Amino acid sequence: MPLLGAHDSILAIGAHFDDVELGCGGVLAKAASRGCHITILVMTSSSYTHARGEIVRTAEAAYDEGVAAAATLGVTDVRCLGLGNMNLRWEGDTVAAIEAIMEEVRPAIIFTHWPFDTHQDHHYGSLATLSAARYFSSILMYDPMFPSGRSYHPFRPQVYFDITDTLDAKIAALRCHASELRKYGDNWLDAVTARARYRGYETGAQYAEAFEAVRLQVRL
Repeated sequence: MPLLGAHDSILAIGAHFDDVELGCGGVLAKAASRGCHITILVMTSSSYTHARGEIVRTAEAAYDEGVAAAATLGVTDVRCLGLGNMNLRWEGDTVAAIEAIMEEVRPAIIFTHWPFDTHQDHHYGSLATLSAARYFSSILMYDPMFPSGRSYHPFRPQVYFDITDTLDAKIAALRCHASELRKYGDNWLDAVTARARYRGYETGAQYAEAFEAVRLQVRL
């Protein structure tokens, strides 16, 4: 019962540059190797200035890192809405911008954030995506990553993809996000690998990515 076939279109949506790689980088690398057309849509500019006034990541650096990371996964179609980082809103203009891209690429499956994520951009980005995707039949939500995943509501892993053969590509893609790596250090990548190992253990694989389904159309 294949979920994705060769030449299917996939849309992976993240609030920031690096969210998609964290959530489904292994799946995207596998899908790209099978000939799927993949579009990565990033909602915000992803620039970030610390409360102390320190510039942690510029919009230009975030974009360049994101394009390099996507290329590592085999993805060349990267879009950015350029909305305000830390101020993403669930409103008509945001929904319309996402919907326009969905209508263009006609994805067989959509990956997006989990709506109970404690990062406000992830939360509202997920809700905007769900509104825009109301006519689409397959939507999977990412396993939230610490620290933004520390929610009052449990994430329910329901759909698993074996990424044993693409974990290295996922980690290599995350290494492209130099500004984030400086912020979190190698422990960040160790934690990503550990989670993939744990999700693999749950489903009988060495490494896996897990998702919660909004809805899922399975083709026989």
